[in-house]
Amino acid sequence: MTIPSDAAAFPARHTSEAANRRVRARRRAERRMKACGVLAIVLAALALGILISTVLVRASSAVYEYNLKIDLAVTVDKIELERLRDPEAGFRVSLDAPVRAGLKEMAGRSLTRAERRDLYALLSGDAGLELGDAVGKDIDLIGRRHLYPALLDDEIQIYLKGGLGRLRDAGSAGALIVKESGDGVELQFEEGGFGDARSALRKGLIHRAQRARSEARRQENAIRVTRRDMEDAGDAEDGETRAGLQSALEGFILKRDRQVARAEEFEALAADPNAALTLDETQPSLLVSANGGWMK
Repeated sequence: MTIPSDAAAFPARHTSEAANRRVRARRRAERRMKACGVLAIVLAALALGILISTVLVRASSAVYEYNLKIDLAVTVDKIELERLRDPEAGFRVSLDAPVRAGLKEMAGRSLTRAERRDLYALLSGDAGLELGDAVGKDIDLIGRRHLYPALLDDEIQIYLKGGLGRLRDAGSAGALIVKESGDGVELQFEEGGFGDARSALRKGLIHRAQRARSEARRQENAIRVTRRDMEDAGDAEDGETRAGLQSALEGFILKRDRQVARAEEFEALAADPNAALTLDETQPSLLVSANGGWMK
């Protein structure tokens, strides 16, 4: 192989400052690419961790249940006893009577039918069946007192697990006087004891007034459209059609006026700091903690 006499000039082309700049730029680009790759992997791992933790937190409520411990007397009748002693029966025995009797004992007083119905609704419909299963496994429980962990109702389970929201402390505290008032009780608080709670109720009234105003505007639009339809129809339309439009118009006007009146009522109550606020099902529940219990 023949080497040109000017071969020494070739390295100069590859070691020039321009070539060095290109090499440095390429290396910087490679480092940036590697850094971006590492950052992408870190972000993906972080997103995956958040996703997995969210799933675990939300799914964790499905693996535990809330129970109400009831000190009850396990009693059965003759038919229930025969079925419990027969392992080949192929069906479960529901012992609802002992469970309900234990609940009534916990109440500590005589209950009305409505109160008993509300009390029984605290427990799952399978509470009696699960007690029957426990007694079937240990017949010696019959005739004895047993601390039975009764499964609470599904709605109560959801509430206790936070599915229906959390209680918000209104920050009110003070002396409470409870007086009988007919079939119910009257609660008397210190002056200003419900200041924060009233503030929350006034905000709710303002929100309801806004909703009523919005509905009134919808009815106003319907009124405007119906009147335009009546003007376009003129005398050419038959009497039945015009009567229908007139009836619809009157209905829209009645609904609008009703919503405007509701909005004005809510706004007046919200603006008056001394207004008597009546609680109903459309407002948030107001709970009072007193003497270890709760009143709604």
